[in-house]
Parts: sequence; C-alpha cells; structure tokens
Amino acid sequence: MSAVFFGGLALCAGVFAFWIYERREIPVAGRRLLASARAASLALIMMLLWNPHLPAFGSGVGAGASGRWTLLDGSLSMSAVDRGGVTSWSEALSRARDRESAGDRIMVFSSGLEVVMGGLPDSMVLEPASRLAPALERVRESGSREVVVISDLRLSDPEAVGRALTRLGMSVRFDVVGDTPRNVALPVADLSASVGSGDSLFADVAVRSMGTSIGDSILVEVREEGDLRVSRTIGPPPAGRLTRLQLSVPPSSRSGLVRYEIRATLAGDVFPDDDARVRFVEVDKEAGGLVLVSLRPDWEPRFLMPVLEQVTGLPGRGFLRLSEGRFVPLSVADGVSAVVEDDDVQSWAETAEVLVVHGVAGDLPTWLSDALAGSTRSIVFLAGPAGAPFVGLGVGAALPGEWYPSADLPPSALASNLVGVPWTGLPPLTGVLPLGRAAPGTVPLELQLQGSGPTTAAMVLQEMGGRRQAVVLASGFWRWAFRDGAPREAYRRLWSGVVGWMLANEPLGSGPGVTPIERVVRRGEDVEWRAGPWAGQSLRFVVSSEGTAVTDTVLAVGPAGDVRSGVLPPGTYDYRVESSDSANVVGEGRFEVEAYTAELLAPVYQPTADSGSTGGNETVGRDIPGRPLRTHALPYVLLIGLLSGEWIGRRRRGLR
Repeated sequence: MSAVFFGGLALCAGVFAFWIYERREIPVAGRRLLASARAASLALIMMLLWNPHLPAFGSGVGAGASGRWTLLDGSLSMSAVDRGGVTSWSEALSRARDRESAGDRIMVFSSGLEVVMGGLPDSMVLEPASRLAPALERVRESGSREVVVISDLRLSDPEAVGRALTRLGMSVRFDVVGDTPRNVALPVADLSASVGSGDSLFADVAVRSMGTSIGDSILVEVREEGDLRVSRTIGPPPAGRLTRLQLSVPPSSRSGLVRYEIRATLAGDVFPDDDARVRFVEVDKEAGGLVLVSLRPDWEPRFLMPVLEQVTGLPGRGFLRLSEGRFVPLSVADGVSAVVEDDDVQSWAETAEVLVVHGVAGDLPTWLSDALAGSTRSIVFLAGPAGAPFVGLGVGAALPGEWYPSADLPPSALASNLVGVPWTGLPPLTGVLPLGRAAPGTVPLELQLQGSGPTTAAMVLQEMGGRRQAVVLASGFWRWAFRDGAPREAYRRLWSGVVGWMLANEPLGSGPGVTPIERVVRRGEDVEWRAGPWAGQSLRFVVSSEGTAVTDTVLAVGPAGDVRSGVLPPGTYDYRVESSDSANVVGEGRFEVEAYTAELLAPVYQPTADSGSTGGNETVGRDIPGRPLRTHALPYVLLIGLLSGEWIGRRRRGLR
C-alpha cells in the first residue's frame, strides 16, 4: 500500500514539474530534459523521506568486521553486585571485550550514546538512565542487521524499545547480566518545606525492597544536619509492594535552612544509590514573599504560582479554601499537613510582599479583606459583582459568550511586555465582568466578543497612594498556560508584566534574591536558577563544595528570569551569586545534588511476550533484508547532480 501511495505522489510531482516548464516558463530548447531533472529530484527526495530498505552488499556501513554491533548498557543499575560478588558492569565489560575481539563495534548506551574507539576502558562514568531505543535507531541507520545487547534490561524506555524491534527489522540478541539484587530503596520521602520554631515535622516515607527474605529487617532513620532524630525498624515489604511510614520528627533547635537526610539501611545492600533522600526545611521562616489565597475551585492558581515565583524571585506559598476557616496548601512542598487553619494563612497574608487573592466575591473573610486593604502590591481575581467593592470598582453581571484578547493594545505600563505577542488565536476567556463606570486606573488588555464584537477590559491596573493593584475581570487565563508555544508565552508575558509593574523601583525586602528553583536537584540534571528581577542581565555564579570552588562563571539571565548552570555530581554545595558589574551579592545559600536514582526499581524488560529466558540469550525482532536508503551515499550524490544539472541548464538557456 505504501509503495502505491509513493508511486502516486511521484507521478503527481512529475506532472507538476512538466506543467511548470510547459505552462509557466519561457519555452526554451531542452525544457523537457530540465523538467525530467526536476521530476527526478522530487522523486528522489520523496524516496529519502520514505526510506525503504535496499539490498546491502558486504557488512553494513559502520559495522565491524563481523557486520554486528554490540550495545553495552552503561547505566547505574549495572553497578549492582550479584550473588557471586561481581558487579553487572564488570561481567558485561568482559563479555563486550569478547565481542570486540570477534570484530563487533561497541556502543555504550545510557542517557546518551557513545561509540567506543580504540578499546573498552576498565571504568566509565555510569549514568542514571538506560535508553536503548535511540541506540537501536542509530545502529539500524548505520546499515547493520545484527545487534547484541549486553544489559541487565532495567530499561528507561521499554515501550519505545518494543516499537523499535517491530519497526526497524533487525535481529537483536539480548545477553542478560546480573540477577535479582539485594536492595532497599526510598521511592517516596516527603517533608514539610517550612515549619515554625518549636513545631514538629512529619516525614512521609515509602520503602521498597528486593532480594530479601523472612527475618530481614530494615532500619529507617531521619537525620538533621547529621544528627539522628528518628529511627524505626520494619520488616521488608512484600515483593513489588511499598511500606508507607509517617514519622514524627522532634522540633529543631536550629533556624533557617536545615538539611534533613532520610535513609533506609538493609544488611547486604548491593546498591547504595537509592538508599537515601535529602530534603531542606525552613525552620522559623520569616513571613513575607509571595502569598496566594484562592477562595474558589479553579485551575488558575496551579498555573499562576510557578510563573509569579519565577518572575519575582520571591518564595511563594499558596492556599486553597476548603470551607470556612480551613485551607489546604497549594502543593505538597508547602507541607505534609493536609489542612491548615485560617490563623496561619492570615499571618502569611498580612506580611506578604505580593498578595494574590483569587475568587473574590461577597464572602471575603474579614481578615483577608484587611490584609488586602493593607497590601501595597496585590493581584485580585474577581468572581462576581459582589467582590468589586473590595477593590473600589463598579462592575456589572458576568457577560455570556467567549471573549478573545484584542490585538489592539491600549497605552499602559504593560505595553512593552505585551507588544509582539500573537493575541489572535489564544483560547477564549469567560465570566467577563464589564466595568460599570470609568475605572480609576488603566486597562492594559481588552477582550472582544467572539474576536470581532464589542470590547471590554480584561483587567485594570490601579495605583493609589503608593499602592499598586491589578484587578482581573475575567477567568480562564490558565487555558493559555495549558498549551505549549505562543499561548504559554502570552501567559508568561502577561503576568510577568503585571508583577514587573507592581515591583518597579521597589526593593524586594524579604526576597531571597537568586535561588535554585529546586533545593534538591535530581542526579544528572542541570541546576536551574530563579532570577526574575535580573532578567536580561549577567550574573556571576560561584558554586563550591567543602570550601573548594567547582564552578565560577558568568551566565546571562533569560527573559523569563531563568538560568541553567550545568550538571554537577551528587553532593552538598554552597553558592554565591554576584552582579557582574558591581560585585554585589544578590543570592547565597546551599543546595544538594541528590545521589538517589530509581533505576534499579525498574522492572526487567521482557524481549518477547512468551519469553522463558531467565538470564540467557534471547533473539527477537524480524529480519528485514537490506539497508535503509538514507544510509547509502549514492542517493545524495545523485540528488546533488540532478539539482546542479538543472540549475546550470536553466542558466545556460536564460532562465532564472
């Protein structure tokens, strides 16, 4: 069927090429020959896109003398020790050397791909991922039809591997190393992000083990800055199951950012990289920063908080109201406690540098109304006309229909942020509240009914006696952030402009300056920084470990206030960030690159549904003869010749 479809497309391309030369070009001698060259070029390009397999002669391009590739798993799970006391990596390395001696080419796969040249080294840096599918793709593109995979088959992409085996048409033999290791892991370890002085912490922990037997015991410990605070001994969970624990940690005598380590210990554990988790907790944290209080169920807070935190660089806390006097934290990081009382939310709201109140209607609590009236920087989302008096506006009942942003931007303080955004085509907003009278402020964005009808304000910016407030008159902005590309960029540009206007020329008193987005960075990932107030500037980052600088570089802050400073090995690091011109310190503290990896917890991949192999060799896949067209050099040479020939012929006959 695909060949028939390709033939039809090639015929259409040929007819089009001849039609151009017969009907649209000046009639010159040899035009049919030029049309034939163009038709052949188009057909060859479509052939390269189709990429059929052609008969191959000799060993595949890039393959060894045997015509085979050997793919060697270079992931961290290969460092586990088997029952014979040998690591899976050592056993796999020995087998790979035998394959290399037999003439195979060797490729190491893990997070990336590395072709081994000049012999396998005794040791390599193992990475926390095992992606086999890209390696199979690369080998098949080289023209090889036979592959040997040496791995423990704890793969990160088992679904992609299954699809590749069906589609690529290779003979793949799995040479399995290792056995079921004796191991304990902590796939879940959560602590409150902050706690008051004298308050206890609650640790939510999940333990998983393998290779254990009846009578084994697992010791779970929580340490604060190295000091033991809690310990509990449990039996091993059933195979493939988790044991959940909630540990009460005594109040800390420290203040500020405190490091906690949660560790599980099993006698004879052969894989230490998943035994411990690290968390940082703010003890007796000062109030302030960015606070969001949502009074209505809606998706907006989930999308808005990360944007505002990134742009302002302020620490953020969000609270969603359940019922009168009871709130739930917006994210797990805000605390393990499921519910907080309004007294706690009130203390944060009253001292917030930026206060966001979502879903304001006639039922606004008195304490929140007072906090809003005393806030110098606030964003208010109205949920109905009854909420308008709290912000000094008069609005009518919600307008029906779908309202789209207008591309005609009125003059405002946000114009420089909003210009250039493709406003047409964004998802519509709903629940629009029309202004009943002239607003005491400016309108930065207008909405049109169905994109072409009457207009109304999307929000109002008010400045009164040193107070700056943005009043939002529509709902559904989160739909922009839900979509990639232009809608998400429009969402970011809008709210970065709003908070930029509110914080213009104002020092961020309690703000931490430049901070890591995550205090605990996953192993093998870049360290990402939050530097919203310094967007577009250059900052000097000095990262040190045990007093020795490991990174000292100047990086440019992106327009969204984001910075990446590369991958670091596991460990605890101190950082200092300075402005590149005046050397003022704009951020300092510490963070952790966690050693934890869940790779050993991945199930062992089964090459075939009916495989009975328990550690031997398994051949799967279907053998499609030949090599893909794109691996041959001749099509590219022929295509260049046809294009060049047509170009020269046109010039010699006076055509452009």
